[in-house]
Amino acid sequence: MFQVGPFRIHFHHPMSGFSAGEEPTAPPGTASNLTDSVDAEPVSVPKRAGASTATVEAPFGLIGGSAHVRKLVVTIRRVAASDVPVLIEGETGSGKELVARGIYDASARRERPFIVVNCGAISPELIESELFGHEKGAFTGATAQRKGAFELANNGTIFLDDIGELPLSLQPKLLRVLEQKEIKRVGGNDLFLADVRILAATNRNLREEVARKSFRDDL
Repeated sequence: MFQVGPFRIHFHHPMSGFSAGEEPTAPPGTASNLTDSVDAEPVSVPKRAGASTATVEAPFGLIGGSAHVRKLVVTIRRVAASDVPVLIEGETGSGKELVARGIYDASARRERPFIVVNCGAISPELIESELFGHEKGAFTGATAQRKGAFELANNGTIFLDDIGELPLSLQPKLLRVLEQKEIKRVGGNDLFLADVRILAATNRNLREEVARKSFRDDL
């Protein structure tokens, strides 16, 4: 685990580990075009009004020259070099998605899909279909087969924002994806391999959620 300013970044040992289709309801992120280097290209942004017209470097869009920001940039590059799942903890508005995109942009998967799912913005009745897809007729309104976010993120990265809002009943299925690299569409029988790196973020203290039995300790 890394503690960098307002962020706590956890990563875990990788577990052993699908096909394009319709977009998920939660809007996916847009992949950045980067160079072949593992390190992301710094972004040049203007200084504040009234300052010199010179530009300052903002790697991964992180503006600032403090020790915390410099350490965060180093940590992002270090974590990006591996392929392990990552949990980013921080307060609302602290830039957790910016950190996640930085990890993706600096990773070997940066030319592949980057799919964003906001677990807190999707109703509990629909989130399983959003993540794993569904077969035609799986439930009322399922008029066609639909691929979920994990299939759309094949060979790439999925960012699960507000993972602390994930229903307890769905957490074992996400755990299976982490452990077995397999998914099953709602209403389907076939298993699909999921070569997906998982980045997740939450503004909750998951240790407290585990103590309240609203979040699985093994997940």
